[in-house]
Amino acid sequence: MLPANIETAYAEAGKIINWNIYATLATASSEGAPHISPVYFSFDSELRIFWASALDALHSKLIHTNPSISLVIFNSTAPEREGNGVYMRGMAKEYQGSDLTAVIAAHSNRVNKVPTKTDQDYLGDSPRRIFCFTPTNAWTLLQPRDVAGHLIDTKVELDLVKLKEELNICQ
Repeated sequence: MLPANIETAYAEAGKIINWNIYATLATASSEGAPHISPVYFSFDSELRIFWASALDALHSKLIHTNPSISLVIFNSTAPEREGNGVYMRGMAKEYQGSDLTAVIAAHSNRVNKVPTKTDQDYLGDSPRRIFCFTPTNAWTLLQPRDVAGHLIDTKVELDLVKLKEELNICQ
């Protein structure tokens, strides 16, 4: 069941992010040609989304030329008219933070696996990198409204500070 109001939408959005391990990235070329890609993701308390990808993957190449992307996290197994998602827009880049080891561990822990990769698996001559997405906006759906017998989605923007607080409660 979709949330009835914005107050309950934050809890629902937190569950969606916590309970799902795949996100779909929407990247675009500098000419505007779209490309979508599903990725296994992890996140931190600042709502930064992380994934590992090959440098020669099209979405990785597109991020290097156009770091403005959109991303959606949703439960693809939900029954019709009961599914919801968290839609985000923001900036993505190769992650080169000093806490790369912790990011790699969190990424493995997301599916209860012992980390088998090290920083070196994502640096230097390695063909893969950790990417980081920082959202600037986020939305989710409320219960649809009926317009002349047609159900119309009601998308509401989420305050990122409140969404981060909800995620920290859910973890």
